[in-house]
Amino acid sequence: SNKNATIALPDEKWTIEMDNTKGKDIMLVLYSKEPLDITKMIQAWNTQPEAAHEKIYRTYAAKMLPDTGFNLDTQNMGFQAPLSIDAIILLSLEIEHQ
Repeated sequence: SNKNATIALPDEKWTIEMDNTKGKDIMLVLYSKEPLDITKMIQAWNTQPEAAHEKIYRTYAAKMLPDTGFNLDTQNMGFQAPLSIDAIILLSLEIEHQ
């Protein structure tokens, strides 16, 4: 675990903000030690009919670490995992707003 790591989403200059649409917002975060092929991800996004997290699992199935392969830190925003160089972790954050 690296407690000194800082991750800004989407980057240091922009923030994510909910709109006035009531319902559930879902943010999917991919964690990888290696850069991901964004072209491959966009192609899957545009051609596969599944839900967002299913598209990501299908695209990176061989590298995706199963949910049981890491431990979420429920007190802080984080996780611990034995992540190999080619493994990917998918975190899903769901926010219900009225």
